[in-house]
Amino acid sequence: MKISKPPDVLVAMGLGSCIGVALYDPVTKVGGMLHVLLPAADAMDKDAKRTKFANPGIYDFVEAMVKAGARKTNLVAKIAGGASLLNNSAQVGQRNAEECIKVLDELKIRIESKDVGGESGRTVYFDTATGQMTVSTLAKGKKTI
Repeated sequence: MKISKPPDVLVAMGLGSCIGVALYDPVTKVGGMLHVLLPAADAMDKDAKRTKFANPGIYDFVEAMVKAGARKTNLVAKIAGGASLLNNSAQVGQRNAEECIKVLDELKIRIESKDVGGESGRTVYFDTATGQMTVSTLAKGKKTI
């Protein structure tokens, strides 16, 4: 998790099944990005870093954004990642995306745009000056969401 202000551009490299969650307050220009590895922590993960998980990590991320000067009611989200890179039944990428969307909905944070799923890994760039996220994939090149 990283929180910053303009002119910083935050980067999450090599997102496979992981999700890059960007939050932005367009009024205060406080922005941040969370690199989610797994959908939810369970009892076995009690010593793990909370921000590895969509739940509880996004809750902690929102709290940190507010402490940095963002207003929760202003926050908008952009998410990218959650690819299915391996043929496995765990569907971690899909579960990560679903849990991120669920938690953001619970927190009443509108998802402004998303680029999730598919079979390509991504690198994402989040511009704290504009609130734009650029998604780069080998298969499809770059696009702004």
